[in-house]
Amino acid sequence: IVAAVYLVYLAWQLLRAGVVAESAARRPFTVWQAVLFQAVNPKAWVMAITTAAVFLPQDTPLSRLILVVGGLFLAVNIPCVSIWALFGSAVRHLLLRPTFRKVFNLTMSILLVLTAIHGLRD
Repeated sequence: IVAAVYLVYLAWQLLRAGVVAESAARRPFTVWQAVLFQAVNPKAWVMAITTAAVFLPQDTPLSRLILVVGGLFLAVNIPCVSIWALFGSAVRHLLLRPTFRKVFNLTMSILLVLTAIHGLRD
């Protein structure tokens, strides 16, 4: 329920998002900064806990749990994040157009809410 509420909150924030400003490029995260960011990323924790609770036996040792879930997430995450980054680069200039940005934000907000509803149904 907490995860669903968080997704609805993110959808609301996305709907309220203002103008995207072209700013001076900031230095991207280093690999270690990105790893540390995941330690405080609530979506990553919800995914990991849900995956472990649903797909792994309850008597699985913690070390094996971390290896299985971490390895699985790594194998799936790298190609997915790469595709998402390519998509972001492709639509970046379109998001500067107010009409496209509003349609995009509305679409992504609806998808977040549908994800939250689907999660509650399961």
